[in-house]
Amino acid sequence: ELLLGAETQMYFYGIDEKPIHFNEGGSKSIRTLEIKGQEVVRLKTDHAASRKRITLMTMTTNDDRMASDPSRMPIEVMFKGSSPKTLRAEDGQPLRLPDDLDCSLTYSVKGSYRHEHLMDYMRRWLEEWTEERAASNDYRILLLDVARSHVDEGIGIFAWTRGYLTLYHYGGITGVLQVNDTDLHGPFQRLYLEMEERCFIARQRIKNWCIHRSRQDVLDDVFAVWRCID
Repeated sequence: ELLLGAETQMYFYGIDEKPIHFNEGGSKSIRTLEIKGQEVVRLKTDHAASRKRITLMTMTTNDDRMASDPSRMPIEVMFKGSSPKTLRAEDGQPLRLPDDLDCSLTYSVKGSYRHEHLMDYMRRWLEEWTEERAASNDYRILLLDVARSHVDEGIGIFAWTRGYLTLYHYGGITGVLQVNDTDLHGPFQRLYLEMEERCFIARQRIKNWCIHRSRQDVLDDVFAVWRCID
């Protein structure tokens, strides 16, 4: 009330990165179904794919209006690359995005978010400040952890132009307070592993020599999980 001049309900929004690998099962050393102690394990795996990473930017909220929207909360997928060609499939066509979700693609040389990438994300997905929001005192709280890309004066300044007040999770408490960590990324990873296993099983029935995972395969599984995650 002191800050805004009137009492208001401020909803919380949290954003955070989540790394996923082209072969997440290999990255997590998931066990096989072979009998323990066998001398020969019939395992086909692409070790490089278990190290090849993409980064997801997820968003959470306690605003029922946004959380119940059919297009769900925004999700962004970042690939590692140095040019827009990174966002093309193996046949040269643009990667396909679903029409029913709020989603976006981006890339960076390191495959992880830096300050400029987070700013681009915020411009894309933080709702703009409008006369309607001003009339209803629709201010919001944006929660971030203290990753290097998050801690910058420009982040808070830009968020405020959209009506978001930035607060940080300090002191290693993200595993306790950050909803993305405590309630989203764990279930997401479990479902993603299940989708990945289904993809491999289906492919082995057609091409039992193929252990490849394309960018589009990974994207399709990410979005399939996002549709059914709570």
